[in-house]
Amino acid sequence: MENFLKDITILERPRKILYIGYNYNSSYFLLGTDIGFQVHNTYPLSLKFCRRLNGGISLVQILNKSNIFCLIGGGDSPKYAPNKVLIWDDKKRKEIYEFRFNSKALNCFIKSKYIFVICQDTINIISMQTMKAVETILTIDNPKGVGTISSAIDKYILSWPDLATGKIAIKDFSELKSSSITFSVSSNDNNSLFKKKLSLKAHESEIAFLKLNNDGSKLATASKKGNIIRIFDTINGNIIQVLKRGSGDSKIYSINFSYDNNFIGLTSDHGTAHIFLLNKDIKEINNVLARSSQIFEDEEENKNNKNENNNKSNNNNDFNIIEIDKKNDLEDFHIVEDPNEKKNNKNKDKKEEKKEDDNDSNFEIVNEDLVSSDLLEKKNKNQKSILSGVSKIMGFNSIFQNEWSFATFKIPSKKEESFISFIEGDKNNNKIIVCDKFGNYTAAEISPDKTVKTNSSYLI
Repeated sequence: MENFLKDITILERPRKILYIGYNYNSSYFLLGTDIGFQVHNTYPLSLKFCRRLNGGISLVQILNKSNIFCLIGGGDSPKYAPNKVLIWDDKKRKEIYEFRFNSKALNCFIKSKYIFVICQDTINIISMQTMKAVETILTIDNPKGVGTISSAIDKYILSWPDLATGKIAIKDFSELKSSSITFSVSSNDNNSLFKKKLSLKAHESEIAFLKLNNDGSKLATASKKGNIIRIFDTINGNIIQVLKRGSGDSKIYSINFSYDNNFIGLTSDHGTAHIFLLNKDIKEINNVLARSSQIFEDEEENKNNKNENNNKSNNNNDFNIIEIDKKNDLEDFHIVEDPNEKKNNKNKDKKEEKKEDDNDSNFEIVNEDLVSSDLLEKKNKNQKSILSGVSKIMGFNSIFQNEWSFATFKIPSKKEESFISFIEGDKNNNKIIVCDKFGNYTAAEISPDKTVKTNSSYLI
């Protein structure tokens, strides 16, 4: 009877969703709630498990598909102080490490080698091997914790708002500059342990959203205006495509790439999801007088920030690490899988990992809601706007077509943040999931005639 009562306590229904995020291949999505966190299978929708922590969790990140999570407290009654990041071992059902920062922890990404914690004006990089600081990077004031990392297991490409409005930085943390590793805190890129960052101007106004594709080769950027999405090549910084969400301003809630890089989806506070075609073959047309999108070092900006950089780089105590469980072994990972899932995937595990949860032939639509293509703007039904000639885009002249979405569908709530993802392994790449903080779950399938079938249910 005692164990039965414990299970009932764990399954207590939360009152509010504080966070929604996906794991590296979107096979799971994670909810941070006012009483703990939950892990769900993305498709078909099912609850894997939930943990009651008697306090609010504003961010949940999972290490691949293991038992290791990063947690940040939040809500009206947060579980943890706002300047802390906790490492949770779900196998042991407890916190095993704690990181304390000098300012509020706003966002984080956990990978096999490093943990990246975004605070208001810094990004703190922690080694998973030593659980010690590797580097601290200075950023512009970033109260929303804007940032993105490549989702592939073996890729460590990170992008964040740089030190000037509208400017972004891209950096590969996969390899060190030299084989000798000396862990130290440094905000000066010249003294960085890693490769030189790529810095470029993406928008005139404040950066509101960044999203890298799976391998980190493409970056989608949106400003606080939210009407234009720019796609950059992360190798050379060239802008390769411009997407038009709409004529008016909006708040972008989420952006996500399909795993074959053929499509990109986004949601906003207009209550509509937009799907765009990514043109792999598009070639950049530069005016001979253009500066193009390039790697550059703004000497004047560096000069103005030199004193600030020096002051912050000398602060080697940007955060403190408390080892809660001295006997913890981070190599003691296990895969969070239920017995039925293991049995069904026994043969699939021998193939590539990214095909692990392939459900391409098992997508059932019930209570279909057909959304007409009239949702598309009539003047843009051919997907592309009129070529405007040479236009000045963020200080470099290029000829671009602002490409409109080829498919749209309504989502249940526009007042609450919504988060979009494509179903990995779907051969047609036309099946999409949208979850929002109101608790709505929507599965959508786009047909060739640009109508959309949706099936909605409720998460909590």
